[in-house]
Amino acid sequence: MEWVSQGYFNLRHALVICSSSVSTTSITSLALGGIMIFFIVISHKCKIDPDNIAITTPIATLLGDLTILDILGDFILY
Repeated sequence: MEWVSQGYFNLRHALVICSSSVSTTSITSLALGGIMIFFIVISHKCKIDPDNIAITTPIATLLGDLTILDILGDFILY
């Protein structure tokens, strides 16, 4: 961040940061949507109301955080 205080701003760096954040959220949304669809299909096959499954909310929260960190870490490392 020292380059910002020195008056130097590289537009390409800003575009890389913006595009990686948009890519990360898109991939994460797709992955979490698939996982939640999996839980809904399984609960219907077991004749359980998917709204009453208490485990899906913590799982969605946990997987959301882990997936975002994993994908963002992959973008930063490569």
